[in-house]
Amino acid sequence: MIIMKNEPGNTRFLKLLCIITFLCSGFFIIASIGALCGLFMFFGKSIELAAPIVENPTAKTTLFFFSFLLGLFIISFTGAVMMFRRRRTGFVLYSIANGLLLSLQIISLMLVYNGYSLIAAALSTLFIILYASQLRRMVRW
Repeated sequence: MIIMKNEPGNTRFLKLLCIITFLCSGFFIIASIGALCGLFMFFGKSIELAAPIVENPTAKTTLFFFSFLLGLFIISFTGAVMMFRRRRTGFVLYSIANGLLLSLQIISLMLVYNGYSLIAAALSTLFIILYASQLRRMVRW
């Protein structure tokens, strides 16, 4: 069993949170890129032939949604890297990105109840709270 001391220099728990975030955000970055590639393959044979995406409102909305998610996951990953380096700015970036993701998950819960959105919303909230508890361990902005 790992016993964590409440010393300002003890960053094991913060590093563990960051590593978990690296893995999850990295997975979702790859998944978002895959979804965007799949969208181009489904609606157009290549980026040059992507005219059907521009003309199809459903495809355009889906393209925007996955691009937006990709941006949020990249910002979340960047924030985790900065927090791993003990920078408080990383917490701000992570909180903004995951706050927006949390609002999307809550909207998804309101529209169509599904277990994934409920679990994702709970995990997003939990990680923001856990990172906030580690702010005193981050020394630089």
